[in-house]
Amino acid sequence: MTQKPLAATIFGTTAGKPAWRQVPSWYVVSGDDRMINPDAERAMAARMGAITTTVQGSGHASPVSHPVEVARVILAAALGGEYRQAMRNSTGDPAAHDTDTHG
Repeated sequence: MTQKPLAATIFGTTAGKPAWRQVPSWYVVSGDDRMINPDAERAMAARMGAITTTVQGSGHASPVSHPVEVARVILAAALGGEYRQAMRNSTGDPAAHDTDTHG
């Protein structure tokens, strides 16, 4: 399937509430990111009420340098409310990541 052109009517339509206010969110903070300050990442995650996981020792491209840790977060997000159980099953330690919060 290929992308289709936008309908002109979308430019006059109000977007409504942002999805991150209604849908559970997850955020991976790269602990050693030099492109985006990790504290700024944490602030963005807190603003959206995201469940936040910090990958220590990871630079900006954490999905490349730490694929297992990032995949665990994606799995936990896919499981929704089963986040802590997924972390416990994948690492053996529910506190394996230094921050697991709801913002």
